[in-house]
Amino acid sequence: MGNAINQDARVVWLAIRRQGGWWSVKQIVTFWHPTFALYEIEEIVRALVAGGFLMGREQGPDNYCYAFTSECKALPGTETSQEEAQRV
Repeated sequence: MGNAINQDARVVWLAIRRQGGWWSVKQIVTFWHPTFALYEIEEIVRALVAGGFLMGREQGPDNYCYAFTSECKALPGTETSQEEAQRV
């Protein structure tokens, strides 16, 4: 997948934005089971962070969490309210 923001990345991003809060890769995989494998979620969140669409933070060794915050960009074609961005 590389850094491409495809339809899979879009649906994961929309879910994280709508649900709010910080998500670990494990939580995202559990939420989307059996749709996406671990490696697919890892690629998706890396691409979304690289594009500025999600914020990532380290919670411990090899443990990162991801969220849509007020510092993140919205994906093209989506609307983002301040209320959604401030739910984190």
